[in-house]
Amino acid sequence: MHQLLYPQIIFFISVAIFADENIAVIRRKLPILRVYRFSKSASIMDTYLIIFLTVILIVAATFDVIVHKIPNLLTFPTMASALIYYFIIMGLDGVFFSFKGLALGIIIFIVPYSMGVMGAGDAKLMGAVGSILGAKGVFMASVCTAIIGGLYAVILLLVHPRYFKEFLHRYITIFKTFIFTGQYIPIPAAEPDRQPKLYYGTAIALGTFLYFFLIYL
Repeated sequence: MHQLLYPQIIFFISVAIFADENIAVIRRKLPILRVYRFSKSASIMDTYLIIFLTVILIVAATFDVIVHKIPNLLTFPTMASALIYYFIIMGLDGVFFSFKGLALGIIIFIVPYSMGVMGAGDAKLMGAVGSILGAKGVFMASVCTAIIGGLYAVILLLVHPRYFKEFLHRYITIFKTFIFTGQYIPIPAAEPDRQPKLYYGTAIALGTFLYFFLIYL
């Protein structure tokens, strides 16, 4: 259930690092992909890229829900396709744009992955999103994902009141222990295999769709 808290962690860390630059982007309401348009044909292809990413995200979310895994055969070709596309239309600048987004997308999720909170497929999926949207785009998509993930987690807990009570009891105990001893001692869930699962691939897909909606609103 640690993953139920992670959306807020993503949000605050991301805002702390990139807030000033991205607030300006929000105010201008400039779609990230349009920042690097060098030709009319590239502008037209932006729509195709969004359609391409939409299909990838739907497939990834489907795999996540059904088999609980996002395959490398989906994420790696997406990254490679984005790098090649941006190289063709923008040269090395395009590769740099795409690679920065890819790297940031993975970095955002690397800490929870290393803690076992979410799978490597989730981190690679966000990297694939970043390879298409660039660093600024994947930052905003991750913020939207954090919001969606938080709502998703709240709904799960409300739908499963038993686990909600157990969740509150565990974290209140952890907090009290930290206050009185200064030590963070995690308490594992009583029935981890039966805990409601948050499919973060689905949250990434919905968060990215929310980002698309906001920038074209």
